[in-house]
Amino acid sequence: MTQAKHTPGPWKIIATNVSFTIVGADGVHVMKTSWHGHVREHYPLMAEALVNITLASAALELLAVAKRLEYAARMEPGKDRLAAFQTVAEEARAAIAKAEGRP
Repeated sequence: MTQAKHTPGPWKIIATNVSFTIVGADGVHVMKTSWHGHVREHYPLMAEALVNITLASAALELLAVAKRLEYAARMEPGKDRLAAFQTVAEEARAAIAKAEGRP
């Protein structure tokens, strides 16, 4: 059985007056969310929808960091492992910032 692959990145957010869409590097729409302007019932309000789509748009970076962290954890103890963890920590901070919508 072959495993499906995700849409290639980087992913970017496209905003309209009624929705946010994550678009892959190849132009494919990965995910879309809309919002309600005044009542949060079946749809989020605009600010919440933006936070949700921002978090989702960081999925590729968060996955990459998780894979590198798992690799570093399997390394033999020593300088190289420590350096790998330090590098992954820096990458994790950047991925978390993207997920939270910070520069």
